[in-house]
Formats: sequence, C-alpha cells, structure tokens
Amino acid sequence: MEVPKPEEPARFLRLETFAPFVGDEFNLSRGNDRVTMRLAEASPVGGHRPVECEKFSLIFTAGPERPLQQGIHGFRHETLGDFELFITPVMSPDHDLNWYEASINREIVP
Repeated sequence: MEVPKPEEPARFLRLETFAPFVGDEFNLSRGNDRVTMRLAEASPVGGHRPVECEKFSLIFTAGPERPLQQGIHGFRHETLGDFELFITPVMSPDHDLNWYEASINREIVP
C-alpha cells in the first residue's frame, strides 16, 4: 500500500490514510510537551454531505498524566511521518485515559 505524504495534504488528509493505523502509537509534541498517543478510532462523520467533500473524525487516547490543550500539535508516526493536526480534548468514558479528537472536513481534490 502506498502511503500519501504529509506534503501532499489533498491526498494525505483522507480517512483511508489513517484507518489502517487504528491501534498504532503516535508521538505528539507541542512546545516542550511530548506525549505518546494511540489512534483509537478513525470514522466517517454522518449527515448530508456533497459528493466532493469528506468528513471524518480521528480519536486519539493518552494517559492522564500530561493533559494537552486544544490546538495544533506536531505528530510523528513511523509510517505516516511528521504532520500537524488540530486536536480538541473530548469527554472520555475511561477515567484512565484522556481522549482527543481531530475533525477533518475537507473538499476532495481530484
């Protein structure tokens, strides 16, 4: 499988790029903060959408010891490489984990 590169955001920011890596670890950094996260979920977002748009959500989990603020964070994955995502803390059903969501709503470019 050919993995799109972050330098090609029109090809990279797709659900099909991230779905194979559910369960994998991602290293995240923002300033001096360094956190290991796990991609827990990559799923489409429902509702009406034009054919030329793609909406999906990525849920990452991390331990409670170093909670992160909402914002743009640098990610590193052994296959996907280095890239940035805007993540937001979301409610977690598990008190032992912090959950973070990246919501992607983008136009599909041929």
